[in-house]
Amino acid sequence: MKAKKILRNACIFSVVLLVSTSTFAQQQKQALPSNPSQKAMPANSGENSYSFKLYNAPNNAYGYDIYKDGKPVYHQFVLVFISKEGKRFIATKPQTKKAALLAIEKIKKGQSPLLSGEELKKIVAL
Repeated sequence: MKAKKILRNACIFSVVLLVSTSTFAQQQKQALPSNPSQKAMPANSGENSYSFKLYNAPNNAYGYDIYKDGKPVYHQFVLVFISKEGKRFIATKPQTKKAALLAIEKIKKGQSPLLSGEELKKIVAL
């Protein structure tokens, strides 16, 4: 009887451990910038100042982080554009910089920093 109880508890423990491990394994992990030492570039000066930091992402892509008074407020992992023909393009460093500056302007206006397809087309000029 005691052996059955121990076996049952061991089975329950194993199931709980298996479920909790798989739950943590499926959580999405954010990739860290490959060049975190890069300095943030100010977008303006004065109180409530915004800045951004470009960084290299996987596959020769770029992303950016936006800061307000030195505190992170928005993270854009990689900019990918899709042309009318359905081709995928990864933004260049200058295009990513333009996108970060546009996102900051939208934040200042109280809008979402997400860029629309039209805004992205103007940046990339596809």
